[in-house]
Amino acid sequence: MSIITITVKCDLDNDEIFGRVHVQTTADRTLDWLLDEFCTEKRVKRKETFALRRNAANPELDLAKTIAESGLTDGETIFAYNKNPPPPPPDLPKVPPPALSTWWILAALALAIGAIGLIVLVVVHLTLSRPAVTFGVIVDAGAHSTKAYIYAWRSSKYRGNGVVLQKATAHTSLPIQVAGGLSQMREAVSAVRPAVPEKLEKQTKLYLGATAGMRMYRSVNASKAKAVLSDARKILRPDGSGGFHFEVGGVRILEGDEEARAGWLAVNFLKGGFGDLPAREAAQNAGSTANPPPDLPATFGSLDLGDGSVQVAFESPPDSPPDSPDTQPLTVYGRTRRVYAHSFGCYGLGAAQRRAIGRAIADAGYDDGKPVDFPCWQLGTRQRGVRPPCSDGLFTVPAAKADARFLVSGSGDASRCRLLAARFFNSLCNQTSCSFNNVYQPDPVGKFVAFSGFYHVADFFNLTANRRAASRPSANLTEVSILVDSFCSRSYRPSGSVSEARLRWLCFDGIFVESLLRGLGFNDSNWSNIEFLDKTRTDNKLAWPLGYMILQSASSPTEGLIWAVPLPLFICLIVLFVLLLALAVLFACIALRTSRGKRKGYKPF
Repeated sequence: MSIITITVKCDLDNDEIFGRVHVQTTADRTLDWLLDEFCTEKRVKRKETFALRRNAANPELDLAKTIAESGLTDGETIFAYNKNPPPPPPDLPKVPPPALSTWWILAALALAIGAIGLIVLVVVHLTLSRPAVTFGVIVDAGAHSTKAYIYAWRSSKYRGNGVVLQKATAHTSLPIQVAGGLSQMREAVSAVRPAVPEKLEKQTKLYLGATAGMRMYRSVNASKAKAVLSDARKILRPDGSGGFHFEVGGVRILEGDEEARAGWLAVNFLKGGFGDLPAREAAQNAGSTANPPPDLPATFGSLDLGDGSVQVAFESPPDSPPDSPDTQPLTVYGRTRRVYAHSFGCYGLGAAQRRAIGRAIADAGYDDGKPVDFPCWQLGTRQRGVRPPCSDGLFTVPAAKADARFLVSGSGDASRCRLLAARFFNSLCNQTSCSFNNVYQPDPVGKFVAFSGFYHVADFFNLTANRRAASRPSANLTEVSILVDSFCSRSYRPSGSVSEARLRWLCFDGIFVESLLRGLGFNDSNWSNIEFLDKTRTDNKLAWPLGYMILQSASSPTEGLIWAVPLPLFICLIVLFVLLLALAVLFACIALRTSRGKRKGYKPF
């Protein structure tokens, strides 16, 4: 006889027995045997009330009959059920809930108000309170233009100095000592003024720092330089003609070493020479009292080439003489370092250009009857109307030629131009170590960042790109000389990407920068230590005002958070909500005692 499959599905009134059982058997087996197989498979004790049926609408199957006699076929499903299910449990008597006492209601109200009030107060404080921020304004009165910067930093500061961020900048086309220069300065400050919130303007300090141009102007006419600064102060002060409300922190001429140290600070702030300052400031504000690691990264030296002067600054080696006038301790972000800083007046790009062309005119005997040969301009470069420039006493212009105009013609002779530039650098040294012109300087050690004029000249000659290119990993000063000489030897051809005024001087600029770096102690062996840089990935421009602002931030007030809820009110609300929570506990205790007393037949009070 063939094997068939009968499925027995559970329909018993038992939550612990469910599912189905597939039984393979022959058609001559009885339904009683089939029910036994189901109970055995489900591991349940068979009761007399268990039975089988096709479905709920069909009557009970006769257990004595066989599968075939019952008319069941292969694959059919039947149900195991209980003929007499147990009666449902009797309903429990409904007991009315006890009435809430007044004490429980008071406890719930006090708990809700206290807890919700505390949560809302803390959330408002954490989300809407903000760090107090201090703003500062720097006016950079340079040799050929004026720039205005707005900086901001958290008033809490990091180890005494602000972690400064540039917020706005504007510049002019004139220095303050020429006609129209002060008017343009006022416009530049007005342009950046909106970056300072109006309510903080009276608390914001403004500093004007005049650099090499004014230093040279002071050396020629000190009284006029003083008058220019006085006029600038009248414009910038709160009750002045400029209409500003800033607190004037200082309007003065910066000495060269001050400018050099400020540039050094800016370089190391942006390059991480002081460590990861934003991360450390965040840790400090989060409550960390850990000191900065002792093994901070080495600092970078700075090379700043302006229009009127060049500045060099770097951390002085431990073995350098301690009594050098150019080496002074500088404390910033909680650490004191000995920093060498020196400024060479008249060695900026603009001043060097004027000196070079003045030297060429002097070498030609101040002859305005024929073109003056100038080897530092490319062949074909000509300019009419060149006057003998102010040479700061280096060359004496004959009185008869004081108003003369000269025609200068470029010859593109790099060798002669290099000899002309070399006349600016005196290698005489009576010190233990010198840069040039008998100026003491330790040997430049470590990495250096060259910016301002250095960067713009290097960028034109693709030195910044070549230094990063894998094809020229060993670029050095000798290769730079070859690159510049090649450019100088070309005929002058105007370029749409570079102004004619700048293109005319690029041959000289390249040779002068090379000569200047050699004079400062750089050569083929340490050339790779120089990185030419104009700006970093932050919003801060690499310039001395950034470093000067870091120094001035030390004198600004130290503040913490600006509270979303005023501190006295915040404390009062905290006390109120805590008292409500305490009252909630007290009311709950009274309610419990009252309910127990009622059950025992007495009142607690």
